[in-house]
Amino acid sequence: TYNAVISGCAEAAQWRVALEMIEEMIKSSVSFDLSTVTAVVNACQRAYAWTHALGLLNLPSALNLRWDYIMYDNAIATLVSSQRWEDGLNIFYRMATVSIRRDTVSFNAALFACRQGAKWEVATQLVQQMRDQMVDVDHRTRRHLTRILQNITDNRAQDPPQSKDLGSAAGQILDTTRKDLGSV
Repeated sequence: TYNAVISGCAEAAQWRVALEMIEEMIKSSVSFDLSTVTAVVNACQRAYAWTHALGLLNLPSALNLRWDYIMYDNAIATLVSSQRWEDGLNIFYRMATVSIRRDTVSFNAALFACRQGAKWEVATQLVQQMRDQMVDVDHRTRRHLTRILQNITDNRAQDPPQSKDLGSAAGQILDTTRKDLGSV
């Protein structure tokens, strides 16, 4: 089937073949679902073909396909990886407005966006949301939080007037890593 071949393309980062296949499916009026689009986006991501991946993000809506959490997570990752971290965070927040549960992968993508945009304030809010929603924390969460903490430490040394706010954010992040992942 087309989906099997496209999934294989995604695994092999053969994004051009995957794109050609979905174009052929559209031209031939072959029906496909969101998993097909997600696989093509994934193929583009793996090959760092961000422009093509971004172009595909509008396809599900154009075809009246309802996004699922996997498509949202892929969209966030694609946007953040293509240096569009603000758009990635917007997609993350949109998930809540359309009643899509945000999981560890979703929060990790949003935390990566915070790292890219140096948004430690937003990162601390995300940490609190993870706690409130009882979202599991994994090694990627820890890595993002550790790097955000390093950025806070660097900024604290450079901008002493903000030290109190930065110290509070650092404390919240450290507290999360200790509680959820063991001591840093």
